[in-house]
Amino acid sequence: MNQFLRKCRTDRISLIVSLPANSPELAIAAIAGGAECLKVHIRVHHDASGTHFGSLEDERGNLESILSVAGTVPVGIVAGAEDAATPEEMSSLAEMGFDFFDLYDYCMPAWMLNETSMTRVVAIGPEWNPDQLRSLQSMGGADILEAAIVPHDRYGEPLSVRDITQYRAISGFADAPVIVPTQKKVRPEEVPVLVDAGIRALMIGAIVTGKHPEGIENVTSHFRSQIDEVRSQFSNQEAIR
Repeated sequence: MNQFLRKCRTDRISLIVSLPANSPELAIAAIAGGAECLKVHIRVHHDASGTHFGSLEDERGNLESILSVAGTVPVGIVAGAEDAATPEEMSSLAEMGFDFFDLYDYCMPAWMLNETSMTRVVAIGPEWNPDQLRSLQSMGGADILEAAIVPHDRYGEPLSVRDITQYRAISGFADAPVIVPTQKKVRPEEVPVLVDAGIRALMIGAIVTGKHPEGIENVTSHFRSQIDEVRSQFSNQEAIR
């Protein structure tokens, strides 16, 4: 079992930082702030950050540097969008040491269901439904589920009760651990509400961290402090029981 999947299954909640660019400097800032996992990208235009990420060969130098500075911190990768990574690129990503790969369900080629060298993260969008999740689970399609359910025209809005109820519904239907990305402008003090909704990892990105090292380190630190507090409270409750 890969490192991040194990963490999602054992920890109450984990903190991922989705880097707005494949920059070793940003990776160092995120780790300094307390990131427990990093996510990078290839073959995709990232709407939240406005960054275009090239092919593996285009990005390889920076990706290798990020893996190096990450040390024991696991690193996952968005392996494309409509233009998904090739089988050869996926083999290279596994050899480079990536812990997981992540794509939307409608972008993930069917052959990637046979990819076992990295943890498979499947993102579902605003059109998700319970039958879809049941089918995905029955075929063993997702090791981890990413609830990327916010429409693009609502990116950056405050987190709402409706969002929470949807995350809770997804967590209730899903056998796999659920990640929530900060498509909404999530605040650190809202972490306990997300935990109560059943999510196992929060992935913060450009909408809340910004694009600069200082901001990424600072915001990551605030979220990590809140997550550590939630973990401490949970441990105390378990001890009382």
